[in-house]
Amino acid sequence: MPTEIRHIICNSAEVISALQLFYKTRQKPLPAGSVVSLIIQDEPLSAVLEIEGDKDGKRMKISCGGEEMAAALILFCRESHIPLPADGQKVLQKFGDSVGLIVTRNPRDKAMATKLLKR
Repeated sequence: MPTEIRHIICNSAEVISALQLFYKTRQKPLPAGSVVSLIIQDEPLSAVLEIEGDKDGKRMKISCGGEEMAAALILFCRESHIPLPADGQKVLQKFGDSVGLIVTRNPRDKAMATKLLKR
């Protein structure tokens, strides 16, 4: 059976929406204000959101690690009705100012493992 590879590339606005949704669902919403910038860092993949507060105009930075970003993008895909295979291997990759969620699924490996275990 062939291997399936999906590339879901999210631009900076989608990454920001994904992170806002992620923190909101974890009962830890981002501070009230406007996102001024998103810096996506490589090696290891992470993001820094800069938010300008609504009340005082002060800027604060929120750092998000790779695991949080992956969880946020997976949640964003679910909420946006973008299908993702549950058994697929998921990896993040930086594409310029965008973040790609790369999903690889190889059903043959799973079937082969099942056959070997039955012997």
